[in-house]
Amino acid sequence: MKILQVVHGFPPKQRAGTEIYTYYLSKELAKRHEIHVFYPVFDNVRRISLNSVERESLIIHEVKIPNNKAKRFWDLLFFENTYMNKNAEEIFRRLLKEIKPDIVHFQHLIGISTTLIYIAKEFNIPTVLTLHDYWFMCPNIQLLKYGYTICEEPEPNKCRECWVKKQSKGFSEALRKYYIPKHLTKKSLEFIIRAFNPSEKFKKRNEYLKSLLLNVDKLIAPSRFLREMFIRYGVPEDKIIYSENGYNLDAFKGFKKKEKDTDKIIFGFVGGISRHKGVQVLVDAFMNVPEDRAELRIYGNYNPSSRYVKEILSKVKKRNNIRFMGRFEDVKDPYSEIDVLVFPSIWYENCPLVLAEARATKTPVIASNLGAIPEFVEDRKTGLLFEPNNPNDLYEKIMEVIKNPELIEKFKSNITPPKSMEEQTKEIEMVYKSLIGGK
Repeated sequence: MKILQVVHGFPPKQRAGTEIYTYYLSKELAKRHEIHVFYPVFDNVRRISLNSVERESLIIHEVKIPNNKAKRFWDLLFFENTYMNKNAEEIFRRLLKEIKPDIVHFQHLIGISTTLIYIAKEFNIPTVLTLHDYWFMCPNIQLLKYGYTICEEPEPNKCRECWVKKQSKGFSEALRKYYIPKHLTKKSLEFIIRAFNPSEKFKKRNEYLKSLLLNVDKLIAPSRFLREMFIRYGVPEDKIIYSENGYNLDAFKGFKKKEKDTDKIIFGFVGGISRHKGVQVLVDAFMNVPEDRAELRIYGNYNPSSRYVKEILSKVKKRNNIRFMGRFEDVKDPYSEIDVLVFPSIWYENCPLVLAEARATKTPVIASNLGAIPEFVEDRKTGLLFEPNNPNDLYEKIMEVIKNPELIEKFKSNITPPKSMEEQTKEIEMVYKSLIGGK
């Protein structure tokens, strides 16, 4: 088969969960098929262009898209630009004519253009879409309201308010680099962005993106929770299948825990240090943990000039048992040093990469009882679940492990490896073949 993967970013330039997943899926498929990958890179270029190269058995099609402040502000004024790009459409259309794929698998379209789905249908090419998050129903992606509380269901007026506030806050913070006070810009930006983007535009987005979901030949949900959410949203049950993401388990060959230099139990957080990941919940919970009993190590990139990060760093500066470890190169490193992973996310996670990494390294987890998380952390079998966004309950669960350290070995004995990429690729191939007649 000749397969085209479409994604919003790709290693080595972009290395978040969806990008990493698409990379390893493409590599595994390339053992038996011709694989093309189409993705954007935002760069200091004057006009959109396409650069195609062959790399690691993959044929890479990198779309360079102009990235400048004027364009970003323009997109804030015209909401439809956040999910449509006419220039990307033309490049994609030319690419389809050139490579003539048997199937197009869309992984994510944020930053490119959702209209690519309809273009693939123009060419009568079967299409598959993996739902990695809630972007097709939520402009802010995570079904989190502006105040970081769960949104149960999108609605145009509410979506508009959330989006306007989030974008105006982000842009006004960017202007602070030029010493423009936030209080002089935020309200003004809110007024301007809201004036240019009435609720009808958000209603149109909801209707248009739902029509795309209904036109894709097959949707893949990596968690049962996400599948049910999209069925509730109006996707027919027979159109959307459940298939947990596969993982590159080769990355964990030879894994072993390092010798500890302390008698303390080491708890760890791994990932982006951001509010929706709940790092503030974890830090608040750990502030009351006795320093001589346990240590918290936080692994991952962070921006020290971020107001959010500054607040956390200020809070923990007098604590000797909370350490920021920073960036790591080898995925095995954090798990080789910690006894228990803490996953305090406050949004409806779908199929978190770090929970698979914890399973691959037999690391017990204390996690939020939210979204799809309970599908990957079995309460009191492979870890503990706590009430989301509740640092007091998280503290109780941390202390339970500290007081009963034998729980760590008990949970480890029940942990089984996640699905390998080889296993899931076979499932994906069956989907492809069912749509193209076994080519």
